[in-house]
Amino acid sequence: MTAGVGDTAGMSLDGLVEEVGRALAGAIGLFGVAPVSGVWESTGGLSAGRDAVARAGGAAAQSWRGVGASGYVSDGNGLVSALHSVIEADAGTGAGFGASADASARGGTGMDTVIDDTRSAVSAVAPSTDTPAGKAQLVAHLQHQLQRAKTLLVAAERRNIELAAIIRAAAGGYRASMAGPAMMPMGAGPAIPATTSGGGVRGIGLPDAAGLAGAGEARRALMPDPHTGYAPASGSAAQTAVRAALSKLGRPYVWGAKGPDAFDCSGLVGWSWAQAGVTLARDTYSQIEQGTPVAPGDVHAGDMIFPLNSFGEDGRPGPGHVMLAISPTECAEAQQAGVPVKISPMPSAYIARRPLAG
Repeated sequence: MTAGVGDTAGMSLDGLVEEVGRALAGAIGLFGVAPVSGVWESTGGLSAGRDAVARAGGAAAQSWRGVGASGYVSDGNGLVSALHSVIEADAGTGAGFGASADASARGGTGMDTVIDDTRSAVSAVAPSTDTPAGKAQLVAHLQHQLQRAKTLLVAAERRNIELAAIIRAAAGGYRASMAGPAMMPMGAGPAIPATTSGGGVRGIGLPDAAGLAGAGEARRALMPDPHTGYAPASGSAAQTAVRAALSKLGRPYVWGAKGPDAFDCSGLVGWSWAQAGVTLARDTYSQIEQGTPVAPGDVHAGDMIFPLNSFGEDGRPGPGHVMLAISPTECAEAQQAGVPVKISPMPSAYIARRPLAG
């Protein structure tokens, strides 16, 4: 849509009003159905299933020996990793769809306002359109309304490009789930709730499908910082570290152990990141000096989590424990003697650091 409407040369005023009406009707027709929930209904069940499989694997690793036990634990770890991939993909897309629904509602309401304002102005100015000044006033108003509609459509297209990038970035998590030892049900992805405009929420269509070519913009977040030469490890390297940690669920805690068969807390975090090619220090007191600080609300999978209640252990000023975030709400950890590597809730208070992938 442009600020004008086609070739208006020789067009009557009535014809111009009719053409503008068709353009605005076409514009609002681009706002269709949109998802309205930021959390998929499937995610809770997937999380419960993953945790149950992890517990079963951990129990087997503690009480069962031999080739059969190794195969059982290995398959279980593969399934935990596959389930985690789907959960992460759900988390990645859910928030984006929720924001898209909000943007859709604003866009649809905005277009309604443009159409109502146009209709009101045409009715108000119509009696004076028998004069040159009246005609000029109406034409100027129609051009202004078309520009308002164009602005809304540009914003909608931008949001669609962002949403496409979110979906594309999360797609690897759904694909990874199909590559594990146990096939995931085809319905394991998100069930998308939606409402029509009659329910008060407007959707966003795709005003310009060719614009999806810009979806790769999301990958800029993983590009190296031009000043440091490092990229924040919240992308594929972080996912590699997370999958490495999940593959060790059920392995025993041994103080000072750095893997691959037994771990202490810093050993698990360091070994997991080593699988992604990132070298971390061997103890918590040094690891907390590495990477970049992360605000609690910005924690990503792969971040190092230092619980505040572990600071000052054994009279030392630094952290006595470290965990590896596998989502904004959960961590993998080697907690203490007698407790195998497990998944735990995110601590209520902590310091987070993000390793740097060089």
